[in-house]
Amino acid sequence: MLGKLLKYEFKYLVKEFTRYYAVYGALLVAVILMFQLAMLEKSSSGGFITILFTACLVAYVIYTILLVFLTIAYNVRRFKRNMFSQEGYLTNTLPVTPEQHIIAKVIAGGANCVVSYVVIFFGLWLLLAGFGLGEDVFSFFGDLISYMNIRYALPTFLAATTGFIAVLLCFYLAVAISSMIGGSKGKAILLLVGAYIAYMVISSMISASFKEPKYYSDVYSLLAKNVYRTVATRMYILTLLHSAIAVAEFCGIVHIIKNKLNLQ
Repeated sequence: MLGKLLKYEFKYLVKEFTRYYAVYGALLVAVILMFQLAMLEKSSSGGFITILFTACLVAYVIYTILLVFLTIAYNVRRFKRNMFSQEGYLTNTLPVTPEQHIIAKVIAGGANCVVSYVVIFFGLWLLLAGFGLGEDVFSFFGDLISYMNIRYALPTFLAATTGFIAVLLCFYLAVAISSMIGGSKGKAILLLVGAYIAYMVISSMISASFKEPKYYSDVYSLLAKNVYRTVATRMYILTLLHSAIAVAEFCGIVHIIKNKLNLQ
């Protein structure tokens, strides 16, 4: 049944976000086209083209920022509509457990974010390539990859992934609590702010508990090992912290759906 839920979620996301990606692509093409025209136009008419280029560039930047937040906002709104609105009456009659609903939405939301960020990344690369900076971008990322140590990939990936899941489930929990107490958005926002402050305090305490390796070490290999050990340990502890938070949030959402459900 989880497979059917995922199929339904991805079908919805493709239907909804194809048009947003199309708008993003259209703005990107418009910016590059206006830039090329501004470079070709004579000075007598270049002023108008420059104004159009500036307007398209501003619209592109604003839309890119909105797309980042829109990806998560749509997923959270869909969760609320499916589980805690009038549509929830139908959703909760399906032979599917609340756990499966939550897992399906987390997987779909994560995949949607990855796709959106990949689209934005390649869009920015195409934009810079259109400005004649394509080779510089390739050179920059080549130097960045060669500089980074592959050993950092796993702990960073685990910490980032579990952190994203914890953030998404935090939004779900805020929606669930808001529904349970009568749809109070103000209290839900206070919950999110309080959770963020608590997380920052805990993570800061974890970071402060580690002593930075001394950078005047005579042996570079020993220094590199100490730096990696410190960074990796932080990432793994943050992974455990994020996982514990995510499990608590998951259990809280399931408890509300099963015992405190208040459909709007």
